[in-house]
Amino acid sequence: MRQTFPKKEHLTGKTAFEELFQNGKSATAPPLRMIWMPSKIAGPHRAGFTVPRRSFGKAVMRNRLKRRMREAYRKNKLILSELHPALDLLFIYSARDERGYDEIEQKMILSLRKLAHQ
Repeated sequence: MRQTFPKKEHLTGKTAFEELFQNGKSATAPPLRMIWMPSKIAGPHRAGFTVPRRSFGKAVMRNRLKRRMREAYRKNKLILSELHPALDLLFIYSARDERGYDEIEQKMILSLRKLAHQ
């Protein structure tokens, strides 16, 4: 499996997000919160990333944090490679301050390992 994050692996669409919030299971590894559920679409795991506007008013900060989360996911998604049913994943940045990439990557690995062992 290559360490890429192509468009077909992006979680998109209002209904997909709403269904995740209603029916998904959750795990927390501060500053990240992960919501997941089995995907209704056959194919690879799909992931989405959000940073609340309430915590970070400037779009530059939100985009920077989402970029860091996407990069950490891209580099470590191999942890989920042995899971056969495709999953829809949503990562929410829950801290009120900006954290560095190293900490975000460590928490991403922790979240993905929790999911892989369940």
